[in-house]
Amino acid sequence: MRFCITAAVVVVSGMLSTAASWAADKQYDPGASDTEIKIGQTMPYSGPASAYGTQGRTEAAYWKMINSQGGINGRKVTLLSMDDGYSPPKTVEQTRKLVEQDEILANIGSLGTPTNSSIQKYLNGKKVPHILISTGASKWNDAKNFPWTTPFYPPYAQEARIYAKYILKELPGAKIGVIYQNDDFGKDYLRGFKEGLGEKADLIVKELSYEVTDPTIDSQIVTLKSAGADVLMTITTPKFGAQAIRKVNDGDGWRITGRKLWTTNSPTAEWCIVFAVTDPGKAQRKAGGISGFLVPTDAEGFEVESVVRLFGHPGGHEGALVLENIRVEPWQLVGTLDDGFKLALYGVSLGRIYNSARAVGQGRWALEKALDYVKQREAFGAKIAEYQGVSFPLARAATELHAAHLMGLNAAMLLDHGERAVKELSMAKAYAVQVGYRAVDQAIQAHGAMGLTNEVGLVHSLQDLRIINIADGTNEILARTIAQRLLAGDIEL
Repeated sequence: MRFCITAAVVVVSGMLSTAASWAADKQYDPGASDTEIKIGQTMPYSGPASAYGTQGRTEAAYWKMINSQGGINGRKVTLLSMDDGYSPPKTVEQTRKLVEQDEILANIGSLGTPTNSSIQKYLNGKKVPHILISTGASKWNDAKNFPWTTPFYPPYAQEARIYAKYILKELPGAKIGVIYQNDDFGKDYLRGFKEGLGEKADLIVKELSYEVTDPTIDSQIVTLKSAGADVLMTITTPKFGAQAIRKVNDGDGWRITGRKLWTTNSPTAEWCIVFAVTDPGKAQRKAGGISGFLVPTDAEGFEVESVVRLFGHPGGHEGALVLENIRVEPWQLVGTLDDGFKLALYGVSLGRIYNSARAVGQGRWALEKALDYVKQREAFGAKIAEYQGVSFPLARAATELHAAHLMGLNAAMLLDHGERAVKELSMAKAYAVQVGYRAVDQAIQAHGAMGLTNEVGLVHSLQDLRIINIADGTNEILARTIAQRLLAGDIEL
């Protein structure tokens, strides 16, 4: 890289010397004067390719040295190096500022294929030199359509062919996995690599791409290894190259980092099932990309940050978790890689069945206690069970509980038959919680003041049912789900 930078600045110095000689004849273009030559560029000092920012800082240091030695023909070189975060829209914004406000003589050494692509037409239209750009995509060698653009790097495809020839010579039996950036940079490189392999291109067992916005390429590396690759060709920017090296060194496992609130039983559990993003691209497209892992609570990096104290549960069954770079192995994967969201949804489905049964069970228990009580308690010379104001509400509660019980059984049967039963599960849970709560409330009413005592226990059941109303989907969320399913055509009842 040192040689490349040296070669670049020698060429640029020659060009600017020529510009300075023009200036001596008073034939000034914007950015040139008797005392200054102003040039500009964009660099990724932030963002996913920020490691390349070193190049911009090196070039700035070079021009500082040149200026300390008297500049070029007595003229100081001012380099305006702007951060574009490796984002094309930001590149356009910064470049327009350099041309239209700062009035640079030339855009020199701007870095990146997608970023330079976004400004090539603009700079050529303005006839501003767009030279020695730091990218080797084949598109830059187009003097006919873009005469003001010249590349600096050798073509990516040519470089890739060199690697291919090396592999053919030194590793003729290689099983190659390829990870490449999904843009002109990655595609040019991949094309050159395949051309270099020629008729041996079938040595590539799998090729996968990534987007520069992806936070990690761990899942792609795991997939390539699963495909049997024993040689990895990485066509990446530094951040993702470093991730690939780390992931290969980690072996077949993963590392989990994140936070989670409302993790049931985590303060006392020995294991937790953790769902984490393993393929950001799939997750963003809602096509999977989430996996479940069985994680021991004594693992290094696992911390119960705090215990969440809930209404009706003095001991605290919920925890706020912090997971910091926790290593998990393939045997800890629950189900299939990238299919964890389906597993999580199935867990929610089972939770709705469980909470439906829980609500019905508590309602039936409360009803039985109420029936026993009203058959014994006397008022105004008769058992209070004989008064319709007492017995009719209990009859209504029994009817509703029976209906809720059957709804829960029906939803469970549908699950057993492999159906998702989204509507039926939502109906069963929402209805069971409501009727269970009403049944307990009516049982308290039938007991009178006794119903409020801790000895009878009905108030504790009421607290439980209030919590169940929230768990695995509030009634409002469930009603929304039911309506969506009905409007989508799921009207079978």
